Amino acid sequence: MLAVGAPGSQTAAGSVTMYLVKVTDGTPSATPVPSLHAPDAGTSAVSFGTSVAFGSPVGSTTYPLAVGAPTITGGTVVIESIDILSGALMAAPITIDAPPAAFEFGSSVAFDAVTGDLYVGAPGGLGGASGIVYVYTANTWARPSGGGGSVGVGTGADLFGASLAPQPGGGIIIGAPTGAAGDGTAYALLESGVKVPIARNAGAPVTSGANSALGQAVAVSPAGSPLLLGAPDAGAAYLVGASMPPGGWGTQVTPVAAPSLSLAPTSLAFGRSVAMLGDQLAIGGSGFVAVYAAADTTHVHVEVRKDASFGSSLAYTTLGGSDLLAVGAPVGAAAPTASGGSVYLIVSPTP
Repeated sequence: MLAVGAPGSQTAAGSVTMYLVKVTDGTPSATPVPSLHAPDAGTSAVSFGTSVAFGSPVGSTTYPLAVGAPTITGGTVVIESIDILSGALMAAPITIDAPPAAFEFGSSVAFDAVTGDLYVGAPGGLGGASGIVYVYTANTWARPSGGGGSVGVGTGADLFGASLAPQPGGGIIIGAPTGAAGDGTAYALLESGVKVPIARNAGAPVTSGANSALGQAVAVSPAGSPLLLGAPDAGAAYLVGASMPPGGWGTQVTPVAAPSLSLAPTSLAFGRSVAMLGDQLAIGGSGFVAVYAAADTTHVHVEVRKDASFGSSLAYTTLGGSDLLAVGAPVGAAAPTASGGSVYLIVSPTP
């Protein structure tokens, strides 16, 4: 099942388009099923679909799907129960409203791979200060009592929580693209609630230079390490570390260079989206996606489209015995003002 967010405009509510995807003899196909829409016509209905994430199954084929709808001063997250074989809704939607002053609540959503808890990023933070990530207990979707449920508060106007990526062993990676004095950085939030800076040496957070937006996109290898961090304002991406916290990510940082293409410049927005599957990593730029071997990033396969929005988002999975890369192009090739957009399904993009 593929869920594609389609936030609306000033006059139209957003939606999430659902597809049943399969790969037959190396050829992908996608069959649409009924779309999801905001359960009410409130302020956040326009941004419904800004972020989407599937959680762990609660039945043989039923999965929770979280859909973020952030606003400048708040937002909501809607949780749907989806049968992934048919796209049918299995229960009434549950709406989680932003806590007081949690600005841009729902900009990012992710489920814990072990507990099934839901993490929700509010990078606008409290009154526009530091971002906050909120946690909601699996199945009840309530914040823990006793003052819990508000975790990983960042420092300063850092956009902490702008991106989230679940770790296979539990916990989450959190991007803060204007943290570290504006350079951008990222953190590992452990199951214990301890926040660990992702460092290249003891105590020094990974940064890639002034105003790079490092952490705007984050991904974790299915094996648990390494991490992949995008820094799109610098046209860069980084593979980080070889061990899980608390031992530290900090012994190895490998820059991943943008590919050399006829595009000008090819580094434009390189790192705005990232994804990992097995020993491969995918990095999106403006109009292209580059797929590398993690063990040797000099080997690269590049997909290019005549659409600057191609590469805005990525999802990587295995289906029908093949690796499948989904690439979002939310504007479409017609014109920057055109409505619509596309998702491209690319089978086995081997570097």
